Amino acid sequence: MCEPVTLTIATGLMIAGAAVSAKAQMDAGDYQAQVANNQAQLTEWTARVAEQEKRQETAQTISKQRSEYAARGINPNFGTPVNIQAATAEIGELDALTIRVNAKNEAAGLRSQGEMAKVTARNQATGTLLTTAGSVAKMWAPAPT
Repeated sequence: MCEPVTLTIATGLMIAGAAVSAKAQMDAGDYQAQVANNQAQLTEWTARVAEQEKRQETAQTISKQRSEYAARGINPNFGTPVNIQAATAEIGELDALTIRVNAKNEAAGLRSQGEMAKVTARNQATGTLLTTAGSVAKMWAPAPT
């Protein structure tokens, strides 16, 4: 067995190393969670823009439909043209809402991955500390006689 001073120094170094390693693991998990959260926010922002663009596209399509009816001498404010424009508006709105829902689902998945990264990192840190505690206990255990 080692001298008590050497054993004490070795124990201190092992504990310090384990603490630094555990902190680094937890910091890495926090960083991964923040990256995932940033990606989720970007996904939501991009979706808001795409949703608005879809609504503008739908409005342009309806406007084009109205122009084509008027150019053919058909009243765009009565009968079938109104029904077609309403259907176009409905489909366009469904598309816009689908963009929103898909983005929210993707963002939720990203945030979930980030939280899982935190949990995994904390579990790894705990494992590091427990392994070190076991090693220290083994070092200080009396030698079998």
